Amino acid sequence: TIIFLNPNLIILIMQYNKDKIVRDLSEYLKKFPLYEENHPISIHLLKNSLYINYCQLSNSRPEKYFELEINDDSCNIISPYIEAGNGYSNTLAEIIESFCYKELNCKRFVTTPSGLAKKYGFWEKMGFRYVDSVEAEKRSSR
Repeated sequence: TIIFLNPNLIILIMQYNKDKIVRDLSEYLKKFPLYEENHPISIHLLKNSLYINYCQLSNSRPEKYFELEINDDSCNIISPYIEAGNGYSNTLAEIIESFCYKELNCKRFVTTPSGLAKKYGFWEKMGFRYVDSVEAEKRSSR
């Protein structure tokens, strides 16, 4: 089986090894009030995308804070989860955007808002705009 990888993703993988991505992300996450060094960060490559997960260990089972899918210059924020109302969601979203923009060269951020985040317009407040009835995006202007 021959797998063709996106050239930008190959450059990303060559430029950043797994340990470097984990170290860099850990540095950014130190600004997140719920960050602990023992919370696992996992990285894996699947098809043409790089996936990054950050979890909290709770009662010996992981609770995902977020999963990112990096492809080309795009970051798909798949499953951000923080309890609403404490400001942590804003902080985490800003950390994700800053890390992906500065370290992984992402210029476009995409998510599929649901639940309370959709009901209260969380992603719109973070600068995202709906591109259709399901998906919202933000293009970085940094």
